[in-house]
Amino acid sequence: MHDPSSMVTLKTCCYKLNIDGAALHNSGLAGGGRVIRNYNDGFVAPFAKDFGFVSNNFAEFQALEEGILLAIQKGCFPIQIEGDSSLLVDAIENQRRAPWRLQMIVDNCRARLSPHRWSIAHILHKANMVIDAITKR
Repeated sequence: MHDPSSMVTLKTCCYKLNIDGAALHNSGLAGGGRVIRNYNDGFVAPFAKDFGFVSNNFAEFQALEEGILLAIQKGCFPIQIEGDSSLLVDAIENQRRAPWRLQMIVDNCRARLSPHRWSIAHILHKANMVIDAITKR
């Protein structure tokens, strides 16, 4: 479980992971994107991927899982994660249970993050425009 006392703040954070997922008509053709930036706001790893025909929520959660895997691969910790899905943020923080189809992704994300310093925050959609543009390409 995430220890709030080890939260990463912007002042001490070395990396930031922004994630976003989107689907046409909610259960249609979907994709997700993630971008990792360093402390100078330089791009470390922008990426977008098609997820097939899934829901908006699945695309959001899948983008997070793949973003975490990328951060682990590149050694980008400590990290601050930002996304515009309150369901996703609340589920990762264990404040709300995710729908059963998404709970396995939540559990995987928590397990992968557990050895690292990290934090997660909900941001407004308009504050997530860089990754939103990558996702919708």
